[in-house]
Amino acid sequence: MISSNKVINERARAALKGQWNKSALLTLLVTIFSIVLSVVLDGSHLGLPKTFNAPISVLLFIILEFINIGYNFVFYNVSEGKKCNYNDITIAKKKLWRNFMTVLILNLVTSAYFLAILYLSICIAPSKIEFTPSLFIAAGFFAVAIAVPFYFFFPTYYFLYFKMALDETSSPTEIIKQTYRSVSKRNKQFFMLMLRFTGWCLLCIVTLGIAFMWVAPYMCTSFAILYKETQQAYEPNINEAVVVA
Repeated sequence: MISSNKVINERARAALKGQWNKSALLTLLVTIFSIVLSVVLDGSHLGLPKTFNAPISVLLFIILEFINIGYNFVFYNVSEGKKCNYNDITIAKKKLWRNFMTVLILNLVTSAYFLAILYLSICIAPSKIEFTPSLFIAAGFFAVAIAVPFYFFFPTYYFLYFKMALDETSSPTEIIKQTYRSVSKRNKQFFMLMLRFTGWCLLCIVTLGIAFMWVAPYMCTSFAILYKETQQAYEPNINEAVVVA
């Protein structure tokens, strides 16, 4: 039986007890590293030809995705009652090629879908920006075409970070399929849990991002608990091998 979101939050706070500051420091370091890396790999600053912009952007995106895998893995272990171990953030390298292909496949499919929807919306919309029925039809079509897949597939996208860190044997396509099948019936709970952090996100804005250092670990630990319970409900005898970096 999967816990209520209230219980999940309580368990997350209990798991983070005594580790809040260490978790906040990790979040700060990851944020700074991501920003610095984005600046360093900016093609315009490097003075490289524009033909290098796309490959550099892909490289940056992949590196940041690998960091996300490790970051979520850290707080999965915290949700298991373990210490916040900074070394866990390198877990993605254990299955480097497999994780690279998983991220690549998922994002290529996602990008192709959104480009197709954008193209169809432009085709439906009038050539001039006028408040005509065709404009509202195009806007409505675009909104629905984005909202529906977001509801059904975003939980899978997010939980893939945990799956890639924990699953040592599955192929890229198997990981995506298994994750979707295990969480597809829990999409509503996923988004309801996300809504519970609305106030905390507003606090992050009010504090100019400072509160994010504590809110991010709280969110990751909560979703790690939900992920684990969805996996157990989907396959009660699941035994994903966890490798601590």
